[in-house]
Amino acid sequence: MPKKKPKPRKTPSQRRRHQGAPDRHAAPVAVPALLAELEEWARELDLFIEDSTWLVERAIDLKREQLGSPDPTAWTEQEIRHVLTEAFPRRVATSADDARLLVPAMTLFFSFLLSTGRFRSALSDAGLTALMEELAGEVPRALQDPARRSMGGNVLEYATELGVDVADPAQLAAFLERFNNLPYEERVAITDGTVFDEPGKHVWAWPATLGHEPDACALSTGPFDADAAAAWFARSPLWRRARALLGWVGESRQLTSTGALRRADTAEVVSLLGIEGNPSPTSMWKVGELVLLWVALVRLGYLEVGDKHVTPGEEALPEPDAAGISAAAASLHAAVLHAFLERGAEEYRATVPDLAVGALMRAAEPAGLTAVSPGLDTRPWGADELGTRFIASDLAKLASLGVVEREGDTYRLPEMLHPIVPAAVAMLDAG
Repeated sequence: MPKKKPKPRKTPSQRRRHQGAPDRHAAPVAVPALLAELEEWARELDLFIEDSTWLVERAIDLKREQLGSPDPTAWTEQEIRHVLTEAFPRRVATSADDARLLVPAMTLFFSFLLSTGRFRSALSDAGLTALMEELAGEVPRALQDPARRSMGGNVLEYATELGVDVADPAQLAAFLERFNNLPYEERVAITDGTVFDEPGKHVWAWPATLGHEPDACALSTGPFDADAAAAWFARSPLWRRARALLGWVGESRQLTSTGALRRADTAEVVSLLGIEGNPSPTSMWKVGELVLLWVALVRLGYLEVGDKHVTPGEEALPEPDAAGISAAAASLHAAVLHAFLERGAEEYRATVPDLAVGALMRAAEPAGLTAVSPGLDTRPWGADELGTRFIASDLAKLASLGVVEREGDTYRLPEMLHPIVPAAVAMLDAG
């Protein structure tokens, strides 16, 4: 009697299609245990994305809350699209880093479910890959689109930009009281999400509480003594950090899937560069001083970022006693300032670039600029108070970058750095 021909083994996608549509009444899966297993699996394969697991957990919650689909392992194409492009923008306040990480985090989660045989979907492997590649471009735009956010979401995002801990009931209550006392036009700009949009949609006037308006004439154009300039730049904090970072990179350093340094390496670099704050940040993208320096060094050709490693670029920093140190160091400072002034939702960028440029002009005056951030309990809380808060925050960031000098609440722009302000602005205008 002839033997039966064995049936070919099904691929994972074929097995999923054979199962049919996901069972909406299946027994719930313990989400915390599933996410803990996801992290362990990703770390073993060196695929773990720092600060991303909460995004996956929130996506699972949104699918359950809005679509009545509680199984974290069951996903249809429509559910994936809705959660990532509709629910997230309207229900979750996200930073630019979060917007960049959401699709990679969900892709990693789906890969984990696939590899462990738990992904319940009618999507084929190729279909899932194509969908996530499409969403990689669409989701960040959706998360930054004010039209897709609710008015409440825009207000909370604005509060976050001000440094309010929206999870703290006292801080949130104080913020909402101040918000309700704002002029009508200010409230509309915030609820519509246009308060930080391109110039022309919402223009911030120089706060009267900070005295006279900035004047570009305060910026010295030189000429500067060559030896004095070289000596100043050689000991400038930003230049020394750049040399230390390039020396640490050496021939090569490994990067994560987001193009960042690994968590342990980030902590080591933060200590090496003398950056104050959290000594053990969860991600390089949380350390503004490091990110802006990194961006500048890449743009100037001193570093080259590949898929998995960072290596020295085609350019090399001149030695401290070299003739070209002043030009190279000035370009480095201008590139860092340019990156800081570029518009974006990241915490390390200028809150309102136009005000930040004005603050630098005032800081270039002999007396510098004294800016004290008003507290959340300050009354009244109008445009002047908001503008002052933004300026004080941005000047503090610039001081931590090494662009301005700080003494208490007074900030001064060193004369050697006066020319970098118009240079950075020109780079912004050039696009």
